[in-house]
Amino acid sequence: GVFSGKYIYYGAALRLVILPLIVIAVLRLLGLGGILAGSLAVATAMPAAANTALFANKFNGDVLLSSRLVGITTLLSIITLPVIIILV
Repeated sequence: GVFSGKYIYYGAALRLVILPLIVIAVLRLLGLGGILAGSLAVATAMPAAANTALFANKFNGDVLLSSRLVGITTLLSIITLPVIIILV
């Protein structure tokens, strides 16, 4: 059940691929490069933090969905982080 559900993959794609690509594009449009651009893009491409599930629990959110998202993004970041680093 951990790997099922379209919202998990939508959230993971948004967090690990789409947002970092937007950051890279904006930084290039602004003419920024080097270590600054690389660190910002890589920070954006990091998986969801474990605090996500804690905040979901505290504020009556969907704890199961948030904990699944943390696990999936952590696993998928093994593939996506090196790609983002290469792109930067």
